[in-house]
This record gives sequence, C-alpha cells and structure tokens, in this order.
Amino acid sequence: MKKNILFAVILFCSVSVFAQDFSVTVRNAVSKIIPKNASLVQVELPVDSETNSASEFTVFLKDVIEVALSDCGKEIFDLKADQQSELFLAQLSDSGVYDMSSSDWAKRQFPEGVIYSSFIEKDNKVSVYFSYKQFAGNTKKTSVEFSTKNLPGLNYKPANYELAKSINEDFVRNIPKPDYLITAAMLDSEDNLVNMLYPNDIVKFMISVEKDSYIAILCIDANGDKNWLPVENNFIRAGEVRTFPDLKDTVFKVVDGVYGAEQILIYASTSEKGLPEQTSTGRYARNDIQKITRGITAVKQSSAENYETSVFKITYTVME
Repeated sequence: MKKNILFAVILFCSVSVFAQDFSVTVRNAVSKIIPKNASLVQVELPVDSETNSASEFTVFLKDVIEVALSDCGKEIFDLKADQQSELFLAQLSDSGVYDMSSSDWAKRQFPEGVIYSSFIEKDNKVSVYFSYKQFAGNTKKTSVEFSTKNLPGLNYKPANYELAKSINEDFVRNIPKPDYLITAAMLDSEDNLVNMLYPNDIVKFMISVEKDSYIAILCIDANGDKNWLPVENNFIRAGEVRTFPDLKDTVFKVVDGVYGAEQILIYASTSEKGLPEQTSTGRYARNDIQKITRGITAVKQSSAENYETSVFKITYTVME
C-alpha cells in the first residue's frame, strides 16, 4: 500500500515538473514575439491546425499562455459582445480592408495586438505555433515542440477528428473567394464570445455584411448531419448587425450525446437566387438545434443575373 502511494506521489510530481517545463518553454516563446511595451494583449483560443477546432489541450494551452503573459507583466484583454459589434461596423466601413492602426476607435477600445496559436500532435510530439499580430500591422511568429509523454492525460484532437479534418479541408479547397465581406461571431446566453460548448448550451449568432444581402445558415454537427437553421427574416442591410435566431420563442441549443468539432456556414448573396438550395427538414423544433445532413452545398451562380456571394465559417467544439 505504501509503495502504491509513493508511486502515485512520484507520478504526480513528475507530471507537475513536465507541465512546469512546458510553461517555461511557452513563456520564453511568447516573450520573444510580444514587444516589451505591449501592456494589453488579446489571446485567441488555440486550435488544432488540421481541424481548426478545440480540444482538451486547447484549454490547457490557453491557461499556460495567459499565465505566461501575466509573468511577463501583460494584461489579458477580453473582447465583449458590444465591442465585437463595433468591430464588425469598423471592418465593414473599410470595405473589408481593415487596418486597426488607422482607426481611432480601435486604438481606444482594443489592445496593442493579438496572440494566435495553433498546434498539431503527431508521433508523440506536439508542435505549437505562435503568432503575434500587432494592430499596427506587424506580425511575429515562433514555435515550440514538446513530447506528449511529458503531458499525459490530454486529448489533442476533437472526438470526430477524421470528419472534422475532412470538412475543414473541403471548405479550404472548395469554397471560392468571397465577393464581399461577411463577418459573424457565436455568443453564449450571456453574450460572451465562444467556440467551445457543452450539451444544452444556448447560442446565438451575430452577423453583419458589407452589402445588402440575403443569408442562409447551415450547421454541420459532429456526426456529419446537416441542417439549415430557421431564419424568419433573412435580409440584412449593409452595415447592420443582426442577431439570430430571430424567431419568437426559439433558441439554438446544443444537443446532448454528440461531441466533437461542428461547423456553422453562413451564406450571403445580394440576390436570393445566389443562395444554396435548402432541403426542407420540416418546422424547426422549438428550443432545440436540429441535426443536419453531411456535406457542404455549393453556391450556384447564374449568368443571367449579376449578383455576388460570400460565405463565412464558424468552427466550434462540443466538449463532453
């Protein structure tokens, strides 16, 4: 019995030391790319490079990054929903070519820059890639590599890794360059920006477009099922920030028992004819997010009418 307790204590200490080593490595990497005079930094959620989604390692890495920034004397910036709305409008006002450094509003409301991170796990090693984007326009990058054996018990990929990877590749390969800017964000029931969810979470979407547009919202769940989410009024004026669902007594709710990376594809077109064909799935079940069929529908173009189209993808992960 004493030997078992001693073994457990030694194992716990070893894991703590390895995690501490990783934290030191991350702190050294972050301090190399963030200027000393940058006091306020926004931290984007780390994502798996192959699926653009989150995992257990995402939560661990984000915590490590924030501790590293704190150790370096930096303050963490937390983007709120109202600021996201203002950011949408600032982006659209510049016709999609948006430079934070040229906006007095952004300078007052936002930090000096954002740190992005992605990772890929392979052959018992995890490579982490850091990128610090200054709002003045400069970007600095660095990377670290660590043995996963030194970080036991962490999951690096979403539960539906193969499907999530395939969908992400299909989107990158098959979705054409947008004709104009559409921007969107996912919010939880308290208006916090989120991309990690749990069963029964309630979500909504903020959407804004550069030109007067009709929209359609396609969801692909962790099983690969797809569905067109119900929209009562799918017309959005340029520069308007709309929140969905817009149906009375309706919410978008994360279903239980389906875990992994999921996708929201928001299509926009200056004509309803430019939207994908939507397969009818019946009336939207009140207070529940419906399952959807697998696949991404291509946007049809018509030579007889001149219109423009765009699509925006939100990837989020449903955790167990």
